[in-house]
Amino acid sequence: MTKKDRAEMYARFLASIGYRVYIKDNNDVIIEYDSCAYKLRMEMYDDDSFVRIVLPNFRLLHSKEERAKAKAAASLTTQAVKCAKVFTAGDEVDAVVELFLPDPTAIRSVFGRCIQALADAALVFTHNMASL
Repeated sequence: MTKKDRAEMYARFLASIGYRVYIKDNNDVIIEYDSCAYKLRMEMYDDDSFVRIVLPNFRLLHSKEERAKAKAAASLTTQAVKCAKVFTAGDEVDAVVELFLPDPTAIRSVFGRCIQALADAALVFTHNMASL
């Protein structure tokens, strides 16, 4: 299955369950949900079983001190939230869920939990930033 085929399959499935979706030129599937834009990333790997769902740039960092604090908060968040990883990239904070599926259609059984894990990660990260 090509990346384009996978992206189209994911987009059809997500649209059928009520998500607003569109496919970018690089075959990433953008999912608009709950005031956020999530991404199903396609361009990184030629592996039908690998899925990466990202909540990109959910927090901007404005100073060197805030970036240092964010690294600690990201580590604490990654330890606390199932399946999701939080990391900093320059002045931005991203959350990601990466997993292997037995076949691309298996995403149907886990997608909702993945989105919830990303939302939880953003919430826990925000709490950790406030408490550090």
